[in-house]
Amino acid sequence: MEQVNLTLKSGETDSLGNVVSRILARDVDKKYVIWETTDGEVVCDGDEDVIDSAVSTWTLKVRGLIRTRKQFAGKYNGHIGHAYKHCFEKNASAGIETLKETYEEIRRRLLEESRILYLVGSLIATVICESVLGFEYFHQTQPEIIRRTIAGLALAVLGGFMSVATNLQKQRFELVEKRVLTVAYGALRLTVALIAGIVAALMISTGVALSFLQQQDAFGGFLLACFLAGFSERLILSRLRQIEDDVVKT
Repeated sequence: MEQVNLTLKSGETDSLGNVVSRILARDVDKKYVIWETTDGEVVCDGDEDVIDSAVSTWTLKVRGLIRTRKQFAGKYNGHIGHAYKHCFEKNASAGIETLKETYEEIRRRLLEESRILYLVGSLIATVICESVLGFEYFHQTQPEIIRRTIAGLALAVLGGFMSVATNLQKQRFELVEKRVLTVAYGALRLTVALIAGIVAALMISTGVALSFLQQQDAFGGFLLACFLAGFSERLILSRLRQIEDDVVKT
């Protein structure tokens, strides 16, 4: 152990040339010290190399989650330092448990953030689609069949948004580093719903399916069919995910 490290104080420089931000733990009798640098790193030094390999592994996992996320910068260094302290106190299992709990806490927070961003992306796409379709329906002169189709697409988009909102807790999320990607994924769901609405409107208009809804007095049924088509976008994505999983397994 470098003797200079044992007496470190905030603002001083350690044996590696790092400036100390704060001391997280120290025991002069057991000769170990754990500190945080101004760069946001947690460093430790002691007479023995007692940091368990599992503690190092979980430390890397925790750092991997917070590495590029500024809102977590330095926030969990105390948890890492506490885990290192357990190792120096000959209680590595407690250190591992501390890091596992920290990892799960960060992961829960990131998943909750992803759900919100996903919903925001869907909402933005819905507002844009409804604004464009509403303008075309109310302010442009269009043939009746086009007006019916526009109205159907508007309902399909609403169906897609309802699908996203009601299935949000069950949605499987990847913890991507860039928030804009999660927003884009949410918007993409509405694109699928819009395409489903287009397919439904074409099938009805051409008589391929539910041709009785072509009648003028069946306009409500036509809108309901488009809404359900948009709402069923989750079935399309679920099927695509199943195909992807099957390909990976083979």
